[in-house]
Amino acid sequence: MLNFVGSVLTVDKFVHGYARALRSRRLEIFLPYGDSIISRAMAASPGLSNRAIPFMERLGRHGHARFLKRKDQERS
Repeated sequence: MLNFVGSVLTVDKFVHGYARALRSRRLEIFLPYGDSIISRAMAASPGLSNRAIPFMERLGRHGHARFLKRKDQERS
Protein backbone atom coordinates (compact mmCIF):
# COMPACT_ATOMS: atom_id res chain seq x y z
CA MET A 1 0.00 0.00 0.00
CA LEU A 2 2.89 2.37 0.58
CA ASN A 3 3.44 2.53 -3.19
CA PHE A 4 0.14 4.39 -3.47
CA VAL A 5 0.82 7.09 -0.86
CA GLY A 6 1.88 9.53 -3.57
CA SER A 7 0.26 9.97 -6.92
CA VAL A 8 0.58 7.23 -9.51
CA LEU A 9 2.53 8.62 -12.44
CA THR A 10 1.36 8.62 -16.00
CA VAL A 11 3.72 7.39 -18.69
CA ASP A 12 4.21 10.97 -19.93
CA LYS A 13 5.26 12.22 -16.50
CA PHE A 14 7.64 9.32 -16.09
CA VAL A 15 9.26 9.90 -19.49
CA HIS A 16 9.63 13.62 -18.72
CA GLY A 17 11.35 12.76 -15.42
CA TYR A 18 13.60 10.23 -17.12
CA ALA A 19 14.65 12.78 -19.75
CA ARG A 20 15.32 15.34 -17.00
CA ALA A 21 17.50 12.82 -15.15
CA LEU A 22 19.53 12.15 -18.30
CA ARG A 23 20.12 15.88 -18.84
CA SER A 24 21.09 16.56 -15.22
CA ARG A 25 23.25 13.42 -14.88
CA ARG A 26 22.01 12.95 -11.34
CA LEU A 27 22.21 9.46 -9.93
CA GLU A 28 18.78 9.63 -8.37
CA ILE A 29 15.63 11.68 -8.81
CA PHE A 30 12.25 11.47 -7.14
CA LEU A 31 9.03 11.48 -9.09
CA PRO A 32 7.09 13.37 -7.84
CA TYR A 33 9.47 15.56 -5.86
CA GLY A 34 7.14 15.70 -2.85
CA ASP A 35 7.79 12.01 -2.23
CA SER A 36 11.45 12.83 -1.62
CA ILE A 37 10.54 15.08 1.30
CA ILE A 38 8.61 12.28 3.00
CA SER A 39 11.38 9.76 2.29
CA ARG A 40 14.07 12.04 3.71
CA ALA A 41 12.05 12.76 6.84
CA MET A 42 11.52 9.06 7.44
CA ALA A 43 15.21 8.28 6.89
CA ALA A 44 16.30 11.06 9.24
CA SER A 45 14.09 9.87 12.08
CA PRO A 46 13.53 6.10 12.30
CA GLY A 47 11.39 6.53 15.41
CA LEU A 48 9.07 8.79 13.46
CA SER A 49 8.87 6.19 10.70
CA ASN A 50 7.50 3.52 13.02
CA ARG A 51 4.80 5.87 14.26
CA ALA A 52 3.93 7.17 10.79
CA ILE A 53 3.53 3.82 9.02
CA PRO A 54 -0.12 3.22 10.07
CA PHE A 55 -1.02 6.71 8.82
CA MET A 56 0.92 6.19 5.60
CA GLU A 57 -0.85 2.86 5.03
CA ARG A 58 -4.24 4.58 5.34
CA LEU A 59 -3.12 7.16 2.78
CA GLY A 60 -1.93 4.32 0.56
CA ARG A 61 -5.28 2.55 0.75
CA HIS A 62 -7.03 5.74 -0.40
CA GLY A 63 -4.51 6.17 -3.20
CA HIS A 64 -4.97 2.55 -4.24
CA ALA A 65 -8.74 3.01 -4.36
CA ARG A 66 -8.30 6.13 -6.57
CA PHE A 67 -5.96 4.17 -8.84
CA LEU A 68 -8.44 1.29 -9.21
CA LYS A 69 -11.29 3.71 -9.87
CA ARG A 70 -9.26 5.41 -12.60
CA LYS A 71 -8.39 2.04 -14.16
CA ASP A 72 -12.08 1.03 -14.16
CA GLN A 73 -12.99 4.31 -15.88
CA GLU A 74 -10.35 3.76 -18.54
CA ARG A 75 -11.78 0.32 -19.32
CA SER A 76 -15.31 1.67 -19.71
